[in-house]
Amino acid sequence: MTEELQMVAVQTHNCGVLHVYIQGTMDRNGKTVVLTCHDVGTNYKTFVRFVNHPSMADVKNKSIFLHVCVPGQEDNAADYIGDFPSLDNIAEDLTCVLDKFEVKSCILFGEGAGANILCRFAMENSNRILGIILVHCTSTTAGIFEYCKDKVINMRLENDIMTDGAWEYLVTHKFGTAVDVNKKDRQSYVDQFETHSQST
Repeated sequence: MTEELQMVAVQTHNCGVLHVYIQGTMDRNGKTVVLTCHDVGTNYKTFVRFVNHPSMADVKNKSIFLHVCVPGQEDNAADYIGDFPSLDNIAEDLTCVLDKFEVKSCILFGEGAGANILCRFAMENSNRILGIILVHCTSTTAGIFEYCKDKVINMRLENDIMTDGAWEYLVTHKFGTAVDVNKKDRQSYVDQFETHSQST
C-alpha cells in the first residue's frame, strides 16, 4: 500500500469523529464516488488493498473511494471510551460524511458489519444511492449461545485479554465454520490482525 491516502476527520452527530480515507482525488471530473465500510476485525486498509489489485485498475481510474473507518478501528486508535454507537447511529452519520465532501449520490460497498451499516443507510437515503454492493451482509440476530459467547469475549477484551477464543471468533466470523478453509489464508488473516492490533 504505497499510495498516499488523505485522511479527513468528519464531525458527526452520533459517533463524534469518523475518519474517512480518500483514495483518489476529490477532483470529480465525471468520476463516480464509492463509499466503503469495513467488517469487524478489519479497517479501511482491506478496501485499499482490494482497490489496488491490478484487476481493479479501470474502476480505480474512474472512481473516487471514500473509506469510512468505524470508530475505534482507525490507525493508532486509542481505547474507545463510552458507549459504542449502534449500527443505526453509524449509518445515520454517513450523511455527514457525504455532506462534508458535497457528494449528492454514490455507490455503497461494504463487507460484513460494514455491509449491514450501509444497508441501513441505503434504506433511509435511497435518493443518494446509485448502487450498493453488500458482501457477507447478515440481518439475523445471534442465538443464545452466540450471545453468551460474545459477552464473555467482550468482557475479556475490555480487560485487554485477547484469548484464543477471541481469535477463533474473529477467524470464524471472517471465514465461517467450514473445515476445508485454507489454513494459510486463516493464518495470514490472524497475522495481519495481530500486527494491526499491536501497532495501535
